[in-house]
Order: sequence, then C-alpha cells, then structure tokens
Amino acid sequence: MHIGHLFEMIVIAGVFSIILLPNIIRMWYFTILKPGIKVSIKTYAIALKDLFVHMFTQKQFLGCEPTRENKMRWLLHLILVFGYLSLLFTTVFLNWFSTESRFIIW
Repeated sequence: MHIGHLFEMIVIAGVFSIILLPNIIRMWYFTILKPGIKVSIKTYAIALKDLFVHMFTQKQFLGCEPTRENKMRWLLHLILVFGYLSLLFTTVFLNWFSTESRFIIW
C-alpha cells in the first residue's frame, strides 16, 4: 500500500514539474520579464488574494458580455471549475492523508 501512495506522489510531482511548472515560468517570462516590468515580492504576496478570489468565483468570466447567455455560460464554467477543484482535493489530499472515517470515504 505504501508503494502505491509513493507512486501517486511521484506521478503528481512529475506532472507538476514537467507540464505545469514550465508553463508557469513561460507565462511569467512573457508577461513580466520580457516587457521589463519591475515587480516586488510584496506585490506577488498581495496578488495572492486576487488569485484565490478569481479562482473560486471566476469573476473575470462575467466581464465579457452582460447577457443572460453569458451568465449561464459563467455558471456552467464555475460548476466545472468546482468539479475539477473537488476532484483535485479528493484524489490528492484525502488520499494522501487517508482515514477510516466513513464520511471521508463516501
């Protein structure tokens, strides 16, 4: 069982380091370094609040067009985002810190 958990952690770390991390660095290079924008560490810390607000509300998605159809698309997109975040939470964190609680297992 321990080998299975170790394999999962290695795979998740591998996906992060091979796919996600290079894309984060690439995006940071093209938006901050290449244009020559000076940003302090304090600005990054303050921006974390905005990151979480936009991650959990998808607020910017509503800014496109104020139509009923766009609001419905926003709601469906928000449900999809919550689904992915829930899947991430359940497969990674609850699996790594597994418990015998029936509530968590269900």
